[in-house]
Amino acid sequence: MTTHKKANQPVWPGNIVDYLFEPHRGAAAGARTFLTMPDGDVSFDALYRRVCRVGNLLTMAGIAPGDRVLFSVFDGADFPAIFFGAMKMGAISLPLNTFLTKKDYSYYIKDSGAKAVIVDKSLAPMIGEIVKENGLAVKVFVSGGAVVGFDELEMAELFEPANGKAATKEAAHTTLAERFGASPFSVMDARRGWWIDRKRAWLASGIQSEAGRGEELTFALSA
Repeated sequence: MTTHKKANQPVWPGNIVDYLFEPHRGAAAGARTFLTMPDGDVSFDALYRRVCRVGNLLTMAGIAPGDRVLFSVFDGADFPAIFFGAMKMGAISLPLNTFLTKKDYSYYIKDSGAKAVIVDKSLAPMIGEIVKENGLAVKVFVSGGAVVGFDELEMAELFEPANGKAATKEAAHTTLAERFGASPFSVMDARRGWWIDRKRAWLASGIQSEAGRGEELTFALSA
């Protein structure tokens, strides 16, 4: 596949995780609710900072881009924080059901070649047995509380919010709109009539993801 890139085209210094959260950063937008839970809401900004800390924790633990991070945690803020945190630092997120058997977990950990496993504290003893019985070189973190012999995911709170940068610097970075000269758009903008102009602006910047859609909201079905 040939990628066409215009000269002097700005480069977004991040990955899909930064793109997903970027439009919601800032004092007003960042305070919007990302996740609603029984014990309270989690804002876009709070979750993004948690995501960055988890990514930094994995990096400090020796996990490298391209490594697999397998995790099995219950519903809550830690699920998206781990999922996106691993992706942010370049690893591959592998979520698993929390009700699998020991045989199932053993198979997935070994077959995936995961370098790190993050599990709810209730699963830690079982995962520890799997790692020991199979002699696996896997880093295990526990979510939801402390378990003797395991590192806690809460260690992530010791790290700076994003790639080691101070919070003030992270909040000051430029937005997608500032870098590309056009705001990002999605099908959610269709009713407001903005998507066509935004699509044209992105194509003019050399971004090819919308090439072939024409003036329609969706791509045509393949024959």
